[in-house]
Amino acid sequence: MQLDKEDLDFLNELEPSDLYELIVEKGVDTVPTKELLDELCIDDNRVYGCQSLVWVNRIDDNWYWESNAFFVQGLINVVMTHVVHMTDEEIGKIKVDDFAFICPEKVTWGRVRGIESFLRKLKLIVNGETK
Repeated sequence: MQLDKEDLDFLNELEPSDLYELIVEKGVDTVPTKELLDELCIDDNRVYGCQSLVWVNRIDDNWYWESNAFFVQGLINVVMTHVVHMTDEEIGKIKVDDFAFICPEKVTWGRVRGIESFLRKLKLIVNGETK
């Protein structure tokens, strides 16, 4: 699935209820085949620290991610519209504050912590670590 880079300024301006609705709409699956999904959804690719089940990995220079929750999938889809255009060095510096709409005023604290865990996992991947 080709994702367009989300306009963060637009997302930052949305009211929490409008943001929630938009993020749920963005919660579509991005893994193109069942075989790739099976390869992705293993313990080594799991993001621990998320309330939902989340997996991420880079395979042959392509990023793949999946969640079992529409809202979380939507949040990750928005984040990844930026990550897929970043160098490893830029990914190594990424932080949740780069996505101002992911804050306790707009999403639950648990979701903020989950995205922090997701970003931490991305950094491990670009540093060649698996867990």
